[in-house]
Amino acid sequence: MDGKSKFLVLAKFGVLCHLSNCDLRFQHNRFCTEARETEPDVLWVGDSIIQNLVMTQIWEKSFCQMHSLNFGIGGDRTEHVLWRLHNGELDVMKPKVKF
Repeated sequence: MDGKSKFLVLAKFGVLCHLSNCDLRFQHNRFCTEARETEPDVLWVGDSIIQNLVMTQIWEKSFCQMHSLNFGIGGDRTEHVLWRLHNGELDVMKPKVKF
């Protein structure tokens, strides 16, 4: 990856975010696809704490039954979450609850 592709300018917030690899973009694109294909009642957004919820019994027993969608990314930061939410992840869905 060249130096230019390691940075993503978040013009909407005036923030420059360093992307060490393509994982963030890949996950963002995957989340946008999931958003178009799913009609969740509950949306979870955040860092590794949210991301790892899917590996717990509470997710299986409670949150899956609530039609939850997990948009957690390990190591995510507030400015990244804001960018993701303003750049496609919420464009096509209207969850009843967002965490």
